[in-house]
Amino acid sequence: MSPLRNNAKNLKLMPNGQEFYGTVIKSGVNDKTVTVRVDYQYYVKKYKCWAYKFSKFLVHDEENFAISGDKVVIKSMFPVSTRKHYFLRNVVKPFPRMDYYVKEKTEKDIKFEETYKNLYKEFYKNEIDKTVVRNAKEEQTLKAKIKARAMAKVI
Repeated sequence: MSPLRNNAKNLKLMPNGQEFYGTVIKSGVNDKTVTVRVDYQYYVKKYKCWAYKFSKFLVHDEENFAISGDKVVIKSMFPVSTRKHYFLRNVVKPFPRMDYYVKEKTEKDIKFEETYKNLYKEFYKNEIDKTVVRNAKEEQTLKAKIKARAMAKVI
């Protein structure tokens, strides 16, 4: 929750809501925009315990660098849009990037994909000749059925 608990001991934040420490929870949906979750902790005198709550902010990320899971510091600025009032100051603790986890395709996977694509094209040609598609929804359901048939045939 706090930057001090996440191995960021030299991290200084500006007061009065000018800077926040949070976690990126959504990225890649909108261009140059990420959603950051900022957690708060406050003491409730009545119950004599700590309570937790969070806020979500849309944050401007100029370089599209941040991904989900990054621990970041955001800073306030003049509004870029109706909901974006913060920009990404820096990434404190980056989440591992996907190219580290990419595995190479084997010959078996490549053959599977080729046979699936060929079957899908064949089924699609046959079904389009038989049926009349009236709207986009019917076309979508038809494609889903064809995909299921091709996948079942390959497996």
